[in-house]
Amino acid sequence: MDPDTLQEVASKIQQMGAVSALLGGLSFSAAISLLASGAVRGETNKLGRSAAITIGFAMACAACQIVATIAWTFLALNLDAEIMTDDMAKHLRRWGSQAFILGILLLFISISVSGWIASRWLGAVTTIIGVLSGFWTLYIIFIFVN
Repeated sequence: MDPDTLQEVASKIQQMGAVSALLGGLSFSAAISLLASGAVRGETNKLGRSAAITIGFAMACAACQIVATIAWTFLALNLDAEIMTDDMAKHLRRWGSQAFILGILLLFISISVSGWIASRWLGAVTTIIGVLSGFWTLYIIFIFVN
C-alpha cells in the first residue's frame, strides 16, 4: 500500500479504537454508578437482581471493549512499523472485531435489563429498546460484512 492509503487505514483503525474506548468507559461508568448508589445507602449487598444483572453485563461490555481497543491500537501501530506478520494482524483484526461486536451486544442486554430496576413499565420499554437496537445493529453488521 502507498503511504497515503496506509495513513487512511490507520486513521480508521484509530477511530474504531476510540469508539471502543468510549463504549467501554460508558459501560463501566454505568456499572460503577449502580454500585455506588447501593454503597451510599449502605446496601451494596442488597442490590436487586435487575441491578446485579445490569452491572454484570455492563462490566462484561467494558471488558470486551477494552480488548477491542487494545487490538485496534496494536493494529494501528503495526501499520506504521510493520511489527506483525500478515497472519498475526489478521487474527488481531478478527479478535478485535469479535470483541467489539460482542461488547455492543452486551451493552444492549445491559440497557434491556436496566429499566427493570425502576419499574415494570420502564423495564418493558428498555427491553423493547434494547432488543430492537440489538437486532438493528446485527442487521447493519450483516449488511457491512456481506
